[in-house]
Amino acid sequence: MKKTCFIWVALLLLIPAMTASGAPRKVLKVGVQMFGKIFDPAAKYNNRTAQYHINLHDGLVRLSTKDVPHKVLPALATSWKEISPTVTEFKLRQGAKFWDGTYITAEDVKWSLERSINQDHPAYSSAFGRVLYNFEKVEIVNASTVRVHNRNPDPLKYVMLAQTVSAILSKKAFDAAASPEDFFRSPVGAGPYRIAEFKQDQYVKFESWDGYWGEKPPLEELWYYGIKEPTSRITALVNGEVDFIVDIPPDMKSSLDGKKGIKSQGVTLDMFYAWMFNMTRHPLGDQRIRKALSLAIDRDALNQGLYGGKGVAPTSHHYPGRAGYIPGWKVYEYNPDKARQLLKEAGYDGTVVELSDCNYYYLYNDLATQAIVKMWEKVGVNAKTVTYGPGSWPPKDPVEEYNMVRCWSNPMYFPDMMGGVDPHWAPSSWPYRQGQQPIISEGGELYEIYMGLYNKARYDTDPERRQRYYKQFVEFLEDEVTPFFIGYQPHLYFGMDDDIEFEAPANYRPYTMPFRNAGDVKFK
Repeated sequence: MKKTCFIWVALLLLIPAMTASGAPRKVLKVGVQMFGKIFDPAAKYNNRTAQYHINLHDGLVRLSTKDVPHKVLPALATSWKEISPTVTEFKLRQGAKFWDGTYITAEDVKWSLERSINQDHPAYSSAFGRVLYNFEKVEIVNASTVRVHNRNPDPLKYVMLAQTVSAILSKKAFDAAASPEDFFRSPVGAGPYRIAEFKQDQYVKFESWDGYWGEKPPLEELWYYGIKEPTSRITALVNGEVDFIVDIPPDMKSSLDGKKGIKSQGVTLDMFYAWMFNMTRHPLGDQRIRKALSLAIDRDALNQGLYGGKGVAPTSHHYPGRAGYIPGWKVYEYNPDKARQLLKEAGYDGTVVELSDCNYYYLYNDLATQAIVKMWEKVGVNAKTVTYGPGSWPPKDPVEEYNMVRCWSNPMYFPDMMGGVDPHWAPSSWPYRQGQQPIISEGGELYEIYMGLYNKARYDTDPERRQRYYKQFVEFLEDEVTPFFIGYQPHLYFGMDDDIEFEAPANYRPYTMPFRNAGDVKFK
């Protein structure tokens, strides 16, 4: 621990100091738990990369960060019109450039989207499975016009095109790279900041550049530093070594209280910590056992114990204050007596149920898994935790040897009622395609019902009908399939210098930290 602290403190000393007192800052130093090594958003789309990708890249359109409901804004497309229910024509912004000074072309747009649509590389599977699965192709009409084709009429097509995985990157730079993996680490994009310096597992420096087509960003330099422990992030902020920190749990907030020049800001993430059931592993092939394990979870106790009651103990798969929230809707319940009855009916044979712990990635996941194991033991289930670290996960194939109950998260990826369910439990999601849910896979007992409800909840163009179908879909998943159980919605704190005015965006997935313009962040 002392060695780790010494390394990051020494590195922080290399960062330029803040501008003179009274002048708006031009350098921001952000301390994060971890960040990835992939800067091409189509190649990596997760909690870590969400922290910075939005500052690096532009797509055809963007979403307003804070308006509820959201607005669709021009970006690399200046206008658009619907040619048919499945074809949308976009006029491209003339004169827009990539970081290297080359002009953005219709060929770049076609390549950027179609590489994920066609899954040209295994790294694009997440971009396809979570966002671009309903897109078919991009047609070049002329040098300034493209037409984007959907497979089905889609009420969410603009929302999907505004996701960072739909960003437009340089095809010329990709073709010149030594390998796709080299490009993933050092892409050429078109956003307001570009990559200036990177040291794996330590820091990354972004810089603004003069050729950006849009509003000049407020910062000249934006640094992200990997500081694993929350106590170390707090120390770095208090000592003035960073200006902004993330992921501080409620029981550590007091370390920030009363510190001169520092403030904290609480946020309940639009994200559930969840665990998925691998139905190919005995005894999880029996839905009654999966349902019993869900009924045994005391979500209020988890919220109280981990977050002092400041988070949310979810009653269904929706997020308070967000699109699709239905007051009073209760799907998930705590009922240990019913859990015991289901286990008895299923003839549970005492097989140990293994619950994965990935605390390196999800804060307090170790404490949560320990508590859940105790809850399961109280209803008569033999359970234990299995701890994983970076690089220690078992191969996904064969699925019968993969994790029994895997830790995961269900963020609201986009501002819609399906924003948390669709990326994780759709037919295009990786657990489904991996084969963890044979009961709803093609040929499975509930396949037709699953596909019918999903398609209505996802594609119906009438908002009221879509919400009804969405409600039916979520209830079907919990009551008839039970592919997962939801734990809680975490409440965490940002810590920051008191000249910073920042609010987590409402319309992009949790952990997104836009520092692009005055609407995203202000400095006194």
